[in-house]
Amino acid sequence: MVPAPDIGYTRTLLPAPTQGTALLTSRDRRQHKLFVALVLLSLLLHLLLAVFVEYWSGSGPPATATTQPPLEVDLRQIPVRPRELDLPPPPTETTRTRPAKRLAPDDRQVERERAPVGTTPEEGQPNRPAETVTRPAPAKSGVPAATGPPSPTRPGTLPAPPPAVSREQLLASSSQAARNVAAEQVREWRQKLREEVERGEAIWLDTEKDLLVSFFKRFRDGIYLVWHYPQAAAARGEDGICLLKITINRAGIVEDVQIIDSSGSPLLDEAAVAAVHNATRYYGYLPASYPGETLTIFAFFQYQLGGRGFIYGAD
Repeated sequence: MVPAPDIGYTRTLLPAPTQGTALLTSRDRRQHKLFVALVLLSLLLHLLLAVFVEYWSGSGPPATATTQPPLEVDLRQIPVRPRELDLPPPPTETTRTRPAKRLAPDDRQVERERAPVGTTPEEGQPNRPAETVTRPAPAKSGVPAATGPPSPTRPGTLPAPPPAVSREQLLASSSQAARNVAAEQVREWRQKLREEVERGEAIWLDTEKDLLVSFFKRFRDGIYLVWHYPQAAAARGEDGICLLKITINRAGIVEDVQIIDSSGSPLLDEAAVAAVHNATRYYGYLPASYPGETLTIFAFFQYQLGGRGFIYGAD
């Protein structure tokens, strides 16, 4: 027999670990475990710190949501209050059948007035007039009363001056005179322009018409904003009243201004005409219910020294 070949096992021989290698491996394991423990401890500390800060910051622990009971609304119908027109008619007054109850405890009668008895005059004898008693006036001590005519003034002496008039009295008298003159002029011009006014071609500024009340107010207020007393005329003491005829279209634009009556001063007349043109932006449109395409107005412009001007029409 042929003997079987001897098959040997191949062994890989590894170098035997030395003592230093085994020590390094166990040290690494201990460091790894220590690192893991430190990480877990750090996470735990951070978690505790976060919970502590959130709890002591005022917010406190999260509140659990509580369910509130549903609101119940009771709908009631508002009672209808009676209006004034729905009130029942007042009861009709009935005539009294019984006399009113006496409030006084007993009846009283006023005593009749008494007068002394006098003598009646006989027929044919006139009544005697009542005697008048005159009392002497008390005489002033030391100065006898003058009974004769006043003594004539000596030649060469001046008469006593009249009493001084205050500034307020002068202004009052001048304003009264100006009003009288203005009223007289209004009466004169109203007679002169009566035919034109009656035909409806023009109206006075103060005419009370419901359609033009608001427009007249804007017209007057706008002129007062731009109308001034000329300084040159005021320095020369010029005043007066001028009458203007003003034509305005539906857009509130002044088409024409005519001086019907002059105040006597060209400066005053020109200032009044300029004020009418300069105040156009304040007039506005004519009322939509106004039938005409243009509106013609007669207006007085009064200049008065020491005061403001006035705009008016004829009453």
